[in-house]
Amino acid sequence: MKRGDVKIVVAYGLHSPLESDGLVELLGEEIVGDFEIVNHVPDETVNLGVSSRGVPIEVNKEVMDADFRISTGLIEPHFFAGFSGGRKSIMPGVSSRRAIYGNHGYEMIADPHSRPGELEENPIYLDSIEHAERAGLDFILNVTPTEDGQAADVVGGDPIAAHLEGAEAERERALRKIDHEADIVVTTNSGAPLDLDFYQTVKGIYHASLATKKDGIIVVASECADGIGPREFRELHGRGSSPEEVIEIISREEPIGVQWENQLLAEVQKNYDIYLKSSVDGESLEDFMVNSIDTVEEGLEKGFEKLGEGAEVVVIPSGPMVIPRVTDFINPDSK
Repeated sequence: MKRGDVKIVVAYGLHSPLESDGLVELLGEEIVGDFEIVNHVPDETVNLGVSSRGVPIEVNKEVMDADFRISTGLIEPHFFAGFSGGRKSIMPGVSSRRAIYGNHGYEMIADPHSRPGELEENPIYLDSIEHAERAGLDFILNVTPTEDGQAADVVGGDPIAAHLEGAEAERERALRKIDHEADIVVTTNSGAPLDLDFYQTVKGIYHASLATKKDGIIVVASECADGIGPREFRELHGRGSSPEEVIEIISREEPIGVQWENQLLAEVQKNYDIYLKSSVDGESLEDFMVNSIDTVEEGLEKGFEKLGEGAEVVVIPSGPMVIPRVTDFINPDSK
């Protein structure tokens, strides 16, 4: 096969495409120079029908024009899709806007099985499998990362079977069984690049909530060098005067922006106070009902003031990379 026969489609989903420098950093100068690189555009897709859950299946035209489709990616815990990798290169990676809104819709996110580490009954995962199968994804090459960003496991082959093998290895690494929740949980969003903005930081906050007692405190340190994140993310949360109102708005209106992030943040805020150490100014966080702090120690002090000096503290250094479980909700043998 000639290099000219290979086309690389960068699966952004609804995220903004990278500029040329970003592509070089992602793929390497030689790859960018020698291969045709196509940025996915969510409005340029081919309709392939509807999934069993009523979600339109619409996939990038360049992908559908190919004779053989290979996806690459990381397998890590994902806060509502179970694990990243595998089928996610198709849904949401190269899917249409309305298809992503359907797969990430209010009811799908609200399902109790849409959570980190859960695949077997996760409606978002199961729906995305249908998208990958309909698109004709032929082969995957995925890795699970070590804490320092190296490859821990490499899996390749059938898009479903190989991904499940990698997800099982990642589950064994990431799952932390605990006897009970803590009053205060201190965490991060795993540093760069995941701490780029507050939008991404919701992942670490959500994972921390799984180890926190109701009415407890979550203290999170995340640089957020790029600020809050997408405009729609800020605007949607700003429309609600309470977490419950934010969720009510999402449940009754047509899908907008990146509402799944707002939905999960609001679900956490119904039961926990959040204190954020970041470079975002406190005023910008007011719409999000998040407390700005100058140091992690300040967050702990606030927690002890509210819950008492005897409050129990748990530290999760890499929030999104850990799956806390108080019970055996996840069956290690489940596929």
